[in-house]
Amino acid sequence: LLYTIKFEFRRNRMDPDEEKDKGEDKISLKGKYKIDEVLTQFGGIGKFQIRLILLMFFLACVVAWRILFDLFAAKSVTQWECTVQGLALGCTKVEDKMPCDIAANGELETNHLDGASGSGIYWTFDEKYKDYSIRSSMDLPCSEYWRFSFISSIYFIGAFFGVWMYGRLSDYIGRRKALLISLGMCTVQGWIIPFFRDINVYLACRFFDGAAFGGFFLIGFVLAVEYSPPKYRNSVGTAFHFVTSIGMAAAAIWGVAFKPWQWFAIALAVPATIMLPVCYFLIPESPR
Repeated sequence: LLYTIKFEFRRNRMDPDEEKDKGEDKISLKGKYKIDEVLTQFGGIGKFQIRLILLMFFLACVVAWRILFDLFAAKSVTQWECTVQGLALGCTKVEDKMPCDIAANGELETNHLDGASGSGIYWTFDEKYKDYSIRSSMDLPCSEYWRFSFISSIYFIGAFFGVWMYGRLSDYIGRRKALLISLGMCTVQGWIIPFFRDINVYLACRFFDGAAFGGFFLIGFVLAVEYSPPKYRNSVGTAFHFVTSIGMAAAAIWGVAFKPWQWFAIALAVPATIMLPVCYFLIPESPR
């Protein structure tokens, strides 16, 4: 199917001089076949299209799992207590709030530690729950907690640039190569995040993660749809978005199953790592 479509498309674009050199009648050939007509002549969706569509659907889930990563990795950890030293200086605990969510603790930290973190000095997290969130494990001072509110935004800023960048890139090097680059970017930063407890590294990785999602969502959708016969394209396109939504919802399963956020990050990186070589061998180039 792939080579037939490519052959018909090249012949459709052949200029008159080339047709004449090949001894073919340009009037009978030029405009005779279009990709949609070739796909229609195959009579529907076959094994090739089913394999490609299912592959794109599974990849959509793998990438969509990462959209809500921050919802579980940067959640609030309320299992903490003021230390004796902290209580003597005015450390305050409020139920269902983290230490830096309380203004009095931020002032205490600023006045006595000159910008350093009060974690472990004025308050301590329960060791069982400390690694459940980057907000408790990275020990940022309260004055730097605004960075956590920027996490979700940076992901979608990356997605904005990713759609633009990968759209242009796929026009130059082909959709298959651009898709593999986006999946590779998703894989690399997925393995960087759990091993570097640095908020700046985390933010940078989430930006590139968002860019990879934007690129895949654009290219994967087109690859799944353009190989389908015209009468099935609306259904395939709708199903692609539906599967992406299912993938986002399924992230909750990973978030509950893997409590420490590092293990959660690794669990999401493993499927992308496995799918990278699979896609290299199974995903065809766009016939266009």
